[in-house]
Amino acid sequence: MEPVQFSELKTNEIYKIEFLNGYNLQSKFIGIKSGRYYFLDEKGQKFSFTNNTIVHLRFYKSQAE
Repeated sequence: MEPVQFSELKTNEIYKIEFLNGYNLQSKFIGIKSGRYYFLDEKGQKFSFTNNTIVHLRFYKSQAE
């Protein structure tokens, strides 16, 4: 999988998010609003990260559509 910086995230693209504890989550990036980065998980649940949290995560461009 191709690594991506959080500043390079593109709307409606699917990414694998790797958390500091090693947990991986595949989700769709849906945009930025008021300093929060919004995603949809595989179940369609919306979640977000703040600017100061997102810098600690790793993103990979997913092959899945």
